[in-house]
Amino acid sequence: MANTRHAILENLKTELAKITVANGYQTNVVSVSREFRSWENLTSEKFPCLFVLDDGRETVEDESGDYIFVNMYPAIVGYVQDKNNL
Repeated sequence: MANTRHAILENLKTELAKITVANGYQTNVVSVSREFRSWENLTSEKFPCLFVLDDGRETVEDESGDYIFVNMYPAIVGYVQDKNNL
């Protein structure tokens, strides 16, 4: 499952990076990463940003037949920065 899990998380990261004004959203996500960093450690050029996190948890729902149905529990953490410095 490790390779499949990695592929799923990378695909999630790729899709989140498509959040742009050109794609119909109201903002551009500047940075998407699988390596978490605290907002205090980011420069203003990195905002808004998203982090795709995975703690490795999963539950197997069904292993009958030719398929295995597994739930995984990724988290998406996002940071924005107020441009008005309120």
